[in-house]
Formats: sequence, C-alpha cells, structure tokens
Amino acid sequence: NHLPYTQRIANMSGRSSKEVLLLSAVAAVGLVGASLLIKKIMDAQARGIVISQLNIFPIKGCAGIPVQRARITATGLENDRQWMLVGADSHRFVTQRQHGKMALITVQLDQNARQLLVNAPGCPRPCDILISI
Repeated sequence: NHLPYTQRIANMSGRSSKEVLLLSAVAAVGLVGASLLIKKIMDAQARGIVISQLNIFPIKGCAGIPVQRARITATGLENDRQWMLVGADSHRFVTQRQHGKMALITVQLDQNARQLLVNAPGCPRPCDILISI
C-alpha cells in the first residue's frame, strides 16, 4: 500500500488524517509525560524523599482525592486530570485561575459503579456522571 501511514490508519478507523495525527501526538506526549513522572519518582527515592500524601484530581482544577496508591498509565496517574470543565457557550476549558471557586468543587470516584460524583457549594445534591473506566 502506497498511502502514507496516517492515511491508512484514518481509512481503517473512520477518522480524518488530522484526527489521527492529533491522537498520535497526544499518545506520544502521554508516554513522555509518564516516563518523566517515573523518572521524577525514581530520582526522589534515590535522594531519600518520601511521599507523605498522594492526591489525584479527576477533574482538572477541582478538589483532589487522597489515595493510598495510584497506577501510572501512559498519560500519568490513573484517573488524574482525565476530565475538565468547559464553558457552555465558549466550549473552552475553564481553569481555577479564572474561577478560584472551582477548588470548592468536590469529586468522588466510584469505580465499582463507574461514576464520578461531583458536588459544588449551593447544589442540592451531587451530580453523578457515568464514566468509562
């Protein structure tokens, strides 16, 4: 087959060549990020640094969840910053720098029920979001 690699993948997956290139770049960045994280952990251990508390932040910019251990994946810690809030009108991601009260949004991860439970001050009950884990 004489088609470029990305075009062949695009044809097989039903995605555009640009989507395939973007997904490839994201995967490469994820692998680099995970390898840098592993290197930092190994360097810290070599210097006698101890991790006293470990938190994951399922929704970027919202409150974290303390965990006893976390699996390292190609994109970093499992379930860490896997989701983000976006503006309803702008469709752009929202940051805690822009909206400091995002730190008050709490998140619970129920892996058995495959749900992300999100609660914010003033909300009558948590919002449960079905997720794919």
